[in-house]
Amino acid sequence: VKQIKNSSFVKFPTTAKILSDSQIEESIKKQLKWNDSTSRENIKVTVNKGEVSLEGYVDAYWKMFRAQKLASDVIGVVDIDNKLAVVPTEDIEDQVIATHIINAIDRSNLVKTEDVDVKVKHGIVTLSGTLPTRLLCEAALEFAYNTIGVKEVKDRLHVE
Repeated sequence: VKQIKNSSFVKFPTTAKILSDSQIEESIKKQLKWNDSTSRENIKVTVNKGEVSLEGYVDAYWKMFRAQKLASDVIGVVDIDNKLAVVPTEDIEDQVIATHIINAIDRSNLVKTEDVDVKVKHGIVTLSGTLPTRLLCEAALEFAYNTIGVKEVKDRLHVE
């Protein structure tokens, strides 16, 4: 599988209380403010017919996904367009990022470091190689997602 297109449509039960766009927006803003990982980030939230747009920037790749998850948990959200940019606060060399990812993989004992090729260019990580299961591919990707200095992760991992 190289790509999945989600064409599902969210329809709320007729008995469900449907929030207005302004209520959804306010709820998302509160969730982002109350969460330690997103409280100090520059995130603009807009909502139109339940479709949420997140714009601005965060300082770590994983925070982009955290903001999206927090927004998706709000009742009334039907779709999210995550336009957040990752702008690390520290300028970390690509080799240091690669080393941190390789060390995390090695410490995990889940994935063999020799099975994953880690390349980093300008903070953009590409993971390639072949692993026994998709679950192990996801584990390797998580290590990259959670590494400081990462701006983007490209998944080129394959399952045997």
